[in-house]
Amino acid sequence: MDPAVLRQLAIGALPPALGGLVVFGALLAADRPRSPTLGASLGKAPARPLGLLHCIAATGIFVSSFAVAFGGVRQPPQTAFDQLPYVALAALGVGIASMMTRWGHWLGAAAGAAVGLVALFLFKPALHEATFAETAPLVVLTCILVFGGVAGASQSCRACRAWIAALLLLIPAAGASAMLTLGHYSLKLGQGAGVLAAMLLGIALAATLWRKRSLGVGVGVIVAVLLGMVVVQGHLFAPTPRSLLYAVLTALGFILPCLVDFAPKAPRLGVFPSAGIRLLLAVLPVATGVAIAAATRTSEAS
Repeated sequence: MDPAVLRQLAIGALPPALGGLVVFGALLAADRPRSPTLGASLGKAPARPLGLLHCIAATGIFVSSFAVAFGGVRQPPQTAFDQLPYVALAALGVGIASMMTRWGHWLGAAAGAAVGLVALFLFKPALHEATFAETAPLVVLTCILVFGGVAGASQSCRACRAWIAALLLLIPAAGASAMLTLGHYSLKLGQGAGVLAAMLLGIALAATLWRKRSLGVGVGVIVAVLLGMVVVQGHLFAPTPRSLLYAVLTALGFILPCLVDFAPKAPRLGVFPSAGIRLLLAVLPVATGVAIAAATRTSEAS
């Protein structure tokens, strides 16, 4: 690979990874441990002040890392990609709101989808003049990605310890980064998703030191909204015949692990068996998408 490309990838990955490791290491160390509710019912996770700090920290790490990797935060944004830091700020509001009410996971999913739809029309203003037949598929895609992603990601944060939750968020982010790079031929969008993946890797490493801590639900909301909109940009500006497939597989990476919570014997599962099942369910759709993207890239290159 071109050394310049490797250097750019390193610039994009190191700041969020270090930020996630250091900042969340400090936040998790300051938290009080609690037992994970592996079979928790929806809507019973407590909102904690440190959880709000998790949201603010995740947004700050993403925005600052984005600025380092892509030359600053442009005011006003010149391209759709430049709007991602502003989407992050909107997602922060959704993440905080989702932690403040009993049914915040549904509120967060609905509000996240609303943010996604507003961002969709800001990304491509020409959609305001498009026909219903042209806009409807994009609206449905955005809602599936963001609503499903937020619902799945927030439930993973509610039901799992921090290190498991971070890995469950990391898998779709890393997979989307690979699919955008290999399947959509967009290194920039792949690096955008990679910033999220690197931050989550840092958080996961920090959480392994504090295994009984939990991750703020809003972090899952923020990650799902941002990742969903990066994937939508891939569909808008670097479309391929398999764009819809990649998007659905990314959303399934968030959604499928939650099936463990609805299994009849879920409350009886131990931490590690439950974690293994969740991680497997997250990996399967994402790995399928990455394999398809890699195979397509290889066949087109030959």
